[in-house]
Amino acid sequence: MSLGVSVYSNLYTGSGQMTDNDWIDNILISYSKSKKLDFKALQAGLHLNYDIVETNFSALYLLTRFEYQNVIEKMVGFTGWAVNYNTNRQTEINGSDPTLNYEVSYLNTQAGLGIRTQIFNRVTIDLSTAVGYIRMKDLDDHLLRFKTAEAIADGLSIYGAMQIKFTPSWFNDLMTFSLNGEIDYLNASGGQNQTWYADEGNISAGTRIKDIPYTFSNLQYGFGLNLILNLGKTLTKVSAEKRLHEIFNPLKHSGLIYRILNNKLVLSWAKLPNSSYNIYGRIRGSSAWHKLNDNPLQDNYVVYDKPPQNMVYQFRIFTVINGKESIYSGIMNVKIDE
Repeated sequence: MSLGVSVYSNLYTGSGQMTDNDWIDNILISYSKSKKLDFKALQAGLHLNYDIVETNFSALYLLTRFEYQNVIEKMVGFTGWAVNYNTNRQTEINGSDPTLNYEVSYLNTQAGLGIRTQIFNRVTIDLSTAVGYIRMKDLDDHLLRFKTAEAIADGLSIYGAMQIKFTPSWFNDLMTFSLNGEIDYLNASGGQNQTWYADEGNISAGTRIKDIPYTFSNLQYGFGLNLILNLGKTLTKVSAEKRLHEIFNPLKHSGLIYRILNNKLVLSWAKLPNSSYNIYGRIRGSSAWHKLNDNPLQDNYVVYDKPPQNMVYQFRIFTVINGKESIYSGIMNVKIDE
């Protein structure tokens, strides 16, 4: 199982623009585009993955995502037009004052499946998809029209992601490079209420129009390259004074055997002629494997200090022949109880 927490915020506004379509009555509509847009965004997420099926090379996992996002946009200056359908007359509008304040926030809850597979010795690919429920709130202040518009909507969200990870041996497996791509589609519908806080033409201050049909649609996509530091606990190797078969009857598992003895974790495996071995370990649920020996092991057993309790550790053995690693053995799960 893995748990991830993320918080993002924009560092600068950029050079974006915002467009807005609005209506005044049954025959008059308007369109405007900002000359300048002040933009602020905050996004926080909680992600939980749990492996439900695992093989030597792949894992199928259940994923849950909880995302909160808040976006504030301030439209400054605009160019645009208004059209009266009776006269088909277009009016050009220009200005440099603040024209629209826009704020939208939503909570997105999703669940789905993912598959993680090893395609090369140190390269894994992760594909995932999820669907969920979105609850959003939209609050607009139309400064030139002296009215606010507030909407609450519910709907569906769809998520897809791909992640390719590479853990080089250059820094003793301390770093993992990750190439990521994801897409999130949101669609919600509900009702909007509009309230005038000052007179606008024939519309008096205090006028309120309720339950205007409202639809919110949003497509978000992102790509990135991440550097992950693998700072998990490692197992410390200690010397073994006796051969493994002299001290216990081991439990066999995929060609590997283990036993807890005198606060030591002892692993062994079938010995091949003219071979040495590399052993890798990780905490179950982690995507990165850590090499536990500095140089290839000449013996077919190893002894470690007993690791922390109430966790499940995984190990696999590579045979080293002429300096090259073979395909690894099956994965062995070791649960450390009290």
